[in-house]
Amino acid sequence: MKLKILTVTLLVVSLIFTLSVSAVSDVKLSVDDEFFTLSDDANKLCEITGQTEKEIREYCSAEGIVFLALNEKNTKQIKVTSKKTAFSEKVGNISFMNESEIKEIASLLIKDFSNAKFAIEEKNSQKFIYTESLLKDSGGEYTQTNYITVADECIYTLSFSTSSEESTDYIKPIFASFDCGAFLNFNASQNVTGVAGTVVISLIGLWVLYTLVRDLRNDRKPKEEPLATLEESEE
Repeated sequence: MKLKILTVTLLVVSLIFTLSVSAVSDVKLSVDDEFFTLSDDANKLCEITGQTEKEIREYCSAEGIVFLALNEKNTKQIKVTSKKTAFSEKVGNISFMNESEIKEIASLLIKDFSNAKFAIEEKNSQKFIYTESLLKDSGGEYTQTNYITVADECIYTLSFSTSSEESTDYIKPIFASFDCGAFLNFNASQNVTGVAGTVVISLIGLWVLYTLVRDLRNDRKPKEEPLATLEESEE
């Protein structure tokens, strides 16, 4: 069944993250001809979603979406969000943390963490929190796949919403093209100074984890709402 543009619920939670603002981003992502992007095919996206270009752009601005693409049937959606928050400013870059530290943070940030597939992916030198969940909305069942990272004090989330009638095989090749000037890339462009800086920052990783977990646990309240919940479009 078709997915609606405003019905996908991202898994990152966060009334913890007050004063969140969209970050300036130079995100790069390559998709094939199956997809129509907001930057190149705004009229087509309006036709697919039944919304005006103004509505779509206002929605993207409010949610920090810097890249949006849909297929013809609206059974596949790709989004990239970029946001700077109090949390991301404190983390700086999760690539400086080890696997156990990242997993502990992810368990606090991701709703229904125990029910989602979880892994830590690394692309060049940048680490990503990978999650996959089977969800359901008024459009039917769909697979929600997220690649979440923190780099240069911003949270970047590459998300894929795939209707149950579609294959998710398209996801990995697109993730392989995901890049941003904020991401670490010691294999290609980082110099010796950058590597030395990584070593130094890694030495204080445990302290960063301790303070983050302490603050996150102290700030969690029963009335929490998902930070990146996307409002449903009007029927």
